[in-house]
Amino acid sequence: MTDIEKALISIIGRGEHNAVKQSEITRLTGLSDRDTRAIIERLRAGGMVICSSNAGRFFPESIEELDSYIKRIQASVRAECIALAPARRLLKEWQREGGYQNGRT
Repeated sequence: MTDIEKALISIIGRGEHNAVKQSEITRLTGLSDRDTRAIIERLRAGGMVICSSNAGRFFPESIEELDSYIKRIQASVRAECIALAPARRLLKEWQREGGYQNGRT
């Protein structure tokens, strides 16, 4: 684990009542918003559970917090899948017809 990852982890609170806003994380680390988000993604991909809510980012402190986070993410994923369905249908249509022609939708 890198020093910056350790620093970022030390900033994130335990429990939603200690959540830290993304803007505060970037301010405290001195990194860009993009870089802090990338580090959080890398930590999550490595197995660390970092929850987020309107309150900010936090480590879960209870079953209820973790369950709420999981449900929020699942709802978001479902919404994204619904939004993708028409785009996938259009892509298949264009592929069957030999591609997109300018001006045609």
